[in-house]
Amino acid sequence: MERKTITLRIDARILKDAEDRLAEQGLSVQDAIDALLERIAKEGTLPFPVTHATQTTTENDCLATLYGENPTEDAEADPGFFEDDEENPFLT
Repeated sequence: MERKTITLRIDARILKDAEDRLAEQGLSVQDAIDALLERIAKEGTLPFPVTHATQTTTENDCLATLYGENPTEDAEADPGFFEDDEENPFLT
């Protein structure tokens, strides 16, 4: 299997803490990253929920926050906030 090299920018304190905790389990950071990426490749998703503190806000997240639901297909195609028959309250 061909190996690739990647470069990450990680908070030094977090990296040290992670290295220490992984070492207690007989693992390296490389082992943990390999396992994480293998699982993502296999399952197509992270093996844990991502909190808002670490999640990048997307257009769909903004729409969901505004409307309290996931956007409909037409909203994804045309992400305007108002339907044709709705008035924009900011322009009146």
